[in-house]
Amino acid sequence: MWGKIETVLDAYDHAECPPPETFRVEVDPVGQYLRHPRMPELHLARG
Repeated sequence: MWGKIETVLDAYDHAECPPPETFRVEVDPVGQYLRHPRMPELHLARG
């Protein structure tokens, strides 16, 4: 799990710390995702 956190934080820094309004949350039958055009997709846990 820590590796995934480090990957997301590194991508956030590399994308020059984009503000929250530049992210999208998408939901489909497979899952929920946090997306940004300059960062890797982040799968959010259902709950």
